[in-house]
Amino acid sequence: MAIYEYETDQGPVSTYYQILTSNRHNGYFERFMGDRGTLEMSEDTYRAIAFPQIMSLSNKGWATCVKEGYLVGSDELMEEIASRTVEQITELLAAGESLPLPLNPKVRNSMQGVTWSASRRVLAVPVEMKMTPRHLHLKNFFDAIRGEAALNCPAEITYKTTVAVLKVDEAIEAGRKLNLDPDDFKA
Repeated sequence: MAIYEYETDQGPVSTYYQILTSNRHNGYFERFMGDRGTLEMSEDTYRAIAFPQIMSLSNKGWATCVKEGYLVGSDELMEEIASRTVEQITELLAAGESLPLPLNPKVRNSMQGVTWSASRRVLAVPVEMKMTPRHLHLKNFFDAIRGEAALNCPAEITYKTTVAVLKVDEAIEAGRKLNLDPDDFKA
């Protein structure tokens, strides 16, 4: 596990990179945790899910995302909120920690036809992919070669990401925390 610390305009941010296995068990995903909920994103669409924290009446963000269709819940929840305003949805979702959102959802993995079930509050990002992630990467690469698209992950970004990951080896070898300089990320 490696812990990264960043200074931002809003204050310090910590993140970690962890590898638990070297196989496909539990899939590959990124989890973003904040004070208003957790978002899991993956190239596998069944892992595009959000776990909102209990909302207060001042937090309309989750309700807005549901109302605009960026996040979806169970059929029952979606029917219940269809005619409600964002404010009414916020009130519904802020009902208290005992409110399951939704009760027992089934979030479909559109690529493989299986379901991911959960008994906790969960909203899904309604994404359906017609190709596997590997094929999408290859398509983007060949489209870029033909001049029909820009690379989704250009070499400059790939280089910076690789430097951040490989610096972990240096920190392990040194047995201490390393401070990275902006010049470390220049080729």
